[in-house]
Amino acid sequence: MTLNHLFGKLKSQNKKEYRQFQFCIILAVLLITSYLTILFSPLVQNALPEGGDSRKQVYLIFGIAVLGCIVFSIYAASLFLRYKSKEIGTFIALGADKRHIGNALLAEVSKIIAVCSAAGILLGALLGLVVGKCFEWIASKANDHHFAFTSTGILSSLLFCLALYLCIIILSVRFTKRTNIMEIINEQRRQEPLKGMITKRYLWSGIVLTLLGMGIAIILPSISANIFRHFLGSWTNLFYLLTVIGLYRIMVYSIAAHKKGKKPQKYYDHIITYGMLKFQGASIVRNMLVIALLLIGGLFAAFYAPLQTMGTSSLYDSYEAGYSYFYPEAANELTKSDLDELGENYQVIIENYREAELIQVIGDGIEWDANEKGDLVEDHYDEFALYDCISTSGYETLTGKQLDIPEGQYLMVQKIDAYENVFHHFGDMHKLYSGDMQASLSLEYMGTEVCSSLVVENGFGTNSRFILNDQDYQALRAGLPEERFIRQVFFDTVENKNAILFSQELYQEYALRASEDMKVVALYDPCEEERVGKEYTYTEKAVFDPYNPIKEVNWQYQPIFVQLQSENFVMSLAVRFLLFIYVAVICLAATGIISYTRSKNITIRNQQVFADIEKLGANHAYLKSLLKEQIQKIYILPTTIGCLAIFAFMVLILWQNDGHFDLNDWKILVIILIFNLLIAGYQYVLYRLSMKEAVKTLGI
Repeated sequence: MTLNHLFGKLKSQNKKEYRQFQFCIILAVLLITSYLTILFSPLVQNALPEGGDSRKQVYLIFGIAVLGCIVFSIYAASLFLRYKSKEIGTFIALGADKRHIGNALLAEVSKIIAVCSAAGILLGALLGLVVGKCFEWIASKANDHHFAFTSTGILSSLLFCLALYLCIIILSVRFTKRTNIMEIINEQRRQEPLKGMITKRYLWSGIVLTLLGMGIAIILPSISANIFRHFLGSWTNLFYLLTVIGLYRIMVYSIAAHKKGKKPQKYYDHIITYGMLKFQGASIVRNMLVIALLLIGGLFAAFYAPLQTMGTSSLYDSYEAGYSYFYPEAANELTKSDLDELGENYQVIIENYREAELIQVIGDGIEWDANEKGDLVEDHYDEFALYDCISTSGYETLTGKQLDIPEGQYLMVQKIDAYENVFHHFGDMHKLYSGDMQASLSLEYMGTEVCSSLVVENGFGTNSRFILNDQDYQALRAGLPEERFIRQVFFDTVENKNAILFSQELYQEYALRASEDMKVVALYDPCEEERVGKEYTYTEKAVFDPYNPIKEVNWQYQPIFVQLQSENFVMSLAVRFLLFIYVAVICLAATGIISYTRSKNITIRNQQVFADIEKLGANHAYLKSLLKEQIQKIYILPTTIGCLAIFAFMVLILWQNDGHFDLNDWKILVIILIFNLLIAGYQYVLYRLSMKEAVKTLGI
């Protein structure tokens, strides 16, 4: 009978140990495969803007999830090898050839990984299909693309399986190369103590490194750009390593530093627990660090969706008109009578209709950009952009607000939450030219005027809009060609159940009537095109669908129909939101499995210790309290550190955006606290399950 047959016989008698290893491999491959099939499907790839922040963040957090799945699979493999150590040691003691045993073990492990990987890929593909079709159904009105399996997704899954296989095989080879028979037999009792004296200085250095790494990585690039006009580049992300080192030092201190202090009795009451923790300290700390990082990644992914939704919903509340659109006066667009007729078809009453004229005038401006060295360069151009301008009387017609703007001054139109940064400034325009470009009007910036319904795109640069004194406006208006006149329309409707249908029909009519001059992308500017020449990149046609008003667009003349957009906002971004939630599920699943595996590992390693303590007279209640203190370390500290770290991270992010906290920022922090409480509850449930299983294993 060969060793492979003997291993097979032993397997049939010890199915529980095999099942845990197989379950972890299958789950790891299943989670990653299902995610990869969704991520690389046409549905998701077309929903994530190329080079956008959403795509980068998805890959970043997914990288943490992959690391977590590999780590918990390696832990499961190490537990399996610890279980096999007695068998292998016994075979060697009976005279079996070590090389043959090693080959048999590698063959068995390889077979398990191959079978589990195949099962994981099949189940992952099935789960990916189900979830992908759900994504497709939810986002069907916002996305024309469909879920489909791609070669990239399948090959990436196979690559993950290969990486997992190599990690576990390397671990197995290292295990089989040990020469000491007693070391192999006693593998289950092997400890990994923390060495050296740990003082409070070690703890404080950890706290300082944690905050310093996070602060430098987030704030230093902003300080460098705003004060020194220099971009440091992505290398500043390396400072996050200081945070990881700091977290590690904090966890080491929590495990290794225990002194009598002012309450020596407390120290003596827990001296056995302290000793057990310290003797396994190295492996426990590594586990806790991975758990904390996975919780940070999972939390960030989990609250990404509601944070984005909240920010956009607050913007919708700031619009001054329920319906807003603009068009060149030469275009054959919707008139008041057209709107009334359309409203009658849906029993929608149009009220508070107002319209005003704007003119397009060439003006100077500043372009802020980074050169090859990373220095911020300020380039001033006399003919920078074709700006939209409105008179104070025209603005009063639209908003009912009277403005007092002296001659030679102007106000810049902005959204309620607009703020300056290194690339965008409020007062970069200083003069406007007449229609024939023979004369210019010098102007002085006097501030901003909030009117979200008038803002195009982000309201900066070539999309800037200005309010002028009536006399200045008329002076610039004289002699302008017909194509330089814009008509801006605001109106509201009486609340009606058919308002959404009316808005959809209105969008369709507006988009179908759009002239060729209107079919330009959001950042297109004819003045900038003439200045830049062949290198100008915004010459393509605008992306919009007349029959699909909630599809993501890149259109300068995109209308704002508040109710329609707010009703369908979540749907239009459903794919990326669900994608982030899926990443959060993977991270939290990995966290749960690592925590559970580590708890079981602690139980197995200390099984003999608990037996010895019981022989010395300890009752089951005392043994249970010892076990409780051991397992709590796996859950309480990583959860606390993970929640505090992500909270501190978001505080720094929100502060460095504009240098202060507004009401929306405080709401975001409240949401983060709620998610932290949910994670704490999730970890508590896992702790109770782990404790129950550990008590059962030890028989106490």
